[in-house]
Amino acid sequence: MTPLHRLPGAGPDALPTLRLAIGADRAGQEYKDALAEHLRKQPLVASVLDVGVHLRSEGAYPQIAEEAARRVAEATLDRALLICHTGLGMAVAANKVSGVRAVTAHDSLSVRASVLSNNAQVLAFGAGIIGLALAKQLAEEWLTWRFDPTASAARKVQMIHDLERTGRVIPRPPSDRTRRVPMPTNRSTVPRTTAALSIPFEPAQGGWYTGAEHDAIRMVVSGSESWRTGWRGAEYVTSFEDAFAQYTGASHALAFNSGGTAMEMVLRALELKPGDEVISCALNFVGPHIAVIGQGGRLVLAEPDPITLNLDLADTEQRIGPQTRVILVTHWNGASADIGRLVELAVRHPHPVHGPPVVIVDAARACGGRTPSGARVGSEGWATVFSFESKKLMTTFGQGGMVTTDDHVLAERLRGLRTYGGRAGWGTNQLLTKAQAAVGLIQLARLEEMNAARVTRAHDRTAALADIPELTLPPTLDEGLHLYYRHNLLVPEAWAGRGRDELMDVLADRYGVGSIVSDPVTYLGHDLIRAHTAGQHCPRAERLAARLLCPCLHPQMTEDEEAQVLDAVRRATADVAQLQSATATATAKENG
Repeated sequence: MTPLHRLPGAGPDALPTLRLAIGADRAGQEYKDALAEHLRKQPLVASVLDVGVHLRSEGAYPQIAEEAARRVAEATLDRALLICHTGLGMAVAANKVSGVRAVTAHDSLSVRASVLSNNAQVLAFGAGIIGLALAKQLAEEWLTWRFDPTASAARKVQMIHDLERTGRVIPRPPSDRTRRVPMPTNRSTVPRTTAALSIPFEPAQGGWYTGAEHDAIRMVVSGSESWRTGWRGAEYVTSFEDAFAQYTGASHALAFNSGGTAMEMVLRALELKPGDEVISCALNFVGPHIAVIGQGGRLVLAEPDPITLNLDLADTEQRIGPQTRVILVTHWNGASADIGRLVELAVRHPHPVHGPPVVIVDAARACGGRTPSGARVGSEGWATVFSFESKKLMTTFGQGGMVTTDDHVLAERLRGLRTYGGRAGWGTNQLLTKAQAAVGLIQLARLEEMNAARVTRAHDRTAALADIPELTLPPTLDEGLHLYYRHNLLVPEAWAGRGRDELMDVLADRYGVGSIVSDPVTYLGHDLIRAHTAGQHCPRAERLAARLLCPCLHPQMTEDEEAQVLDAVRRATADVAQLQSATATATAKENG
């Protein structure tokens, strides 16, 4: 459930849309059909799945309730609305599905409390209790309420979760509501509660600053105090660009105020027309996909490689066609993709007007790496986009970006786009600042040192966890082929979804260690991408994402902090394995 709650006067645009299931037995069928039609017209509803009962079909209420609740528990849908004569039977049956909280409510106060106080995903109405008009009104109100995981009710909801998981309530002290944990864009990618974390779910900083960066900042400030000089930074920015181009081996490096705007401008330079296709891996950060949509391209989703989780070459070849203009590949979580082979693939499938599709590389998480050819990341493909956001391997005051390319025409176009179009075309101000460029020069000089420390920490963690049979660990690669922006773990296929979530919750609640799903499948977590790619599905990506978690890793974590993470992963995995075994035994007995 989304971590938002309705504010007075908040309109539909303030909240994400919901994927709903609706179901009823014979007593509630007429209400169900009318409510389904009504809900499909609501701006806060993305979709409505009717799970029955249908005309001339049979279905006892426990079957209908289980079908709807299970889809909510598996996160393929967000909520469910169920109707029977009183609503009670549907709620009781839905509550038997692990992870689901179902309630019966027939007034505005109860509907509000069902979400804000209990985080209930399933609402049941009684067709024999309330009229259809009131049912429609309450359903509309229900859509506007969203659970807030930082509210005081979250502690009690977690206690309910503990009761279901362990058979007993674990007392939890009230959390300090003044201590807010920064949340990612997609709240479902982190543990349900974060109050007990002593290790965050992700580092707030990637590349770290030393005295050299502080000296550079002081020099810039002292040199910018005069009204004759000010903060104009062309010389600093040019020096940073030249150094970056030399480091990567590219002909040009162009600095931007963020990696996101840099990606937007690279795509804008292509002047994509309706129908022009951009192939990209479904397992990805949402940023590149939003950029494709924003610049008018048709996003075509492809599967990840099962080992590296980078864009799969064979699947890309299956999806490439006469409308393909771009192959957009991400060096995912620090693992370098084989850019050379993707360029070769593009050459074999030229566009009838524009020639071979261009290969655009998102290297936000792989700055300083090398590809399988031995080339430095940034020297292959038509353009490579880097990010210097706070969590990245090097950072320029929390934001910043760079594009490298050997295409002189593209480089000149990008220079215009970031500075109001030069003297001829469209553009805007997307420049890096003087202070950012100054620290960027130092960060670049220290990048090898920082990356080496990260790789060592990741390899040590992999070795320490290698004897845990339930976990699939990231490949141990040297020579810059993997920089371990994240340390990816995959749980067994049988744990996918709920079991993975259970492991993340146990890590957080019992051992104080945060983790994040980085990244989920983009079309399952972002409404715009879901709508744009309607009808596209990448089942391998969905299966891998449902098994993925990334416990916090950073080179500057102390030895004690790293030991805490290792011990927590080992213990939490054993806890969940025991629970999974007990659940499987109980299920077998019930079915026997």
